Amino acid sequence: MSPYNILDDDDSRIAAPADSMLGISVGSIIGHDYKNSLSSKNMIAPYSRQGPGFAGFRKPDLVAYGANILLDADNPHNVTTSTDEYSFLIGSNGQLVLDAGTSFTAPVVAGDLAEISRVVPENNILLAKALLYHGAIPLWTEEEIDDDEAEYIGNLYGRGLSVPSISKFSTPHRVTFVRTGELNRKTKEHVKFFMPSVLAAVPGRNSAKVTVTCVSSPPIDRTKGTQYLGAYIMASLHKVGKEGKMPSVNPSLKEGRKKWDTCYHFEKTFSRFDAGDWEVWLELFTRWDVEDTLNIPYAIAITIEDLSKSLDIYNEVLIETKGRYQPMSTVRIPVKL
Repeated sequence: MSPYNILDDDDSRIAAPADSMLGISVGSIIGHDYKNSLSSKNMIAPYSRQGPGFAGFRKPDLVAYGANILLDADNPHNVTTSTDEYSFLIGSNGQLVLDAGTSFTAPVVAGDLAEISRVVPENNILLAKALLYHGAIPLWTEEEIDDDEAEYIGNLYGRGLSVPSISKFSTPHRVTFVRTGELNRKTKEHVKFFMPSVLAAVPGRNSAKVTVTCVSSPPIDRTKGTQYLGAYIMASLHKVGKEGKMPSVNPSLKEGRKKWDTCYHFEKTFSRFDAGDWEVWLELFTRWDVEDTLNIPYAIAITIEDLSKSLDIYNEVLIETKGRYQPMSTVRIPVKL
């Protein structure tokens, strides 16, 4: 079989244990273009498996840069590994060697998760996981795709490229709110975040973006087959409306907002809107045999972003909310030397 057809091969599908809904599965993308390479920059690596995962849910969860595979111009059946920063590894003899595979990108994302966990309160791993997903960079434009395309892309790239620096820090034009808590079948929760006046006053189309990521840790029962998850938390975005109402403003794409998924992850751009307390509504759904009083942990991250990158909305939020939100870590401001 030609290497070009690997994504059409059933053996390239994600399998256990990488299809686990509670685990973090990592795919590989290419970091550099090469002559006679099987994949180009930012495209899925030819050795990276594709989803969907267990019960048809999106997998992998994230991707990281890995080595490229090059064809021998004289013999297309012979392949070699690219020589770059994504292919050098320390071998068993302590020397640098060249190799390729998701076995080497998964530890990269494990390191990203560990890096994020160091800056969250009490090293909360569920919040670190939510921020890991939250900071991923999409390698596509969601405004130009439909649900079928979004599902296909998600089963190649997951939520996008892992970038821990985005997960860990706010910037003057990009502010992230975080919260952890628990829900049971008798409770609902409205998580507030603030849209500052200076951002709402910006004229023009697509001036702001809101990104939401909510990760839950439901009970599991391996004897129930495809229904082994006992619960999921649905997240819904609501903006300030007229007469005190909070209309739903979820994106049109369903990908990232599916029933029985352990992670709701979506974004939406806005042109005209009102400042004030926006909300994400959280509601728990369970299997019939889950107790009404069983508390399900969750972690949520919500980001507002000035797409022009010209406004200091970070300090505007602190000023307008008068201390209602406490910084988890210092704002990150790039400095040119």
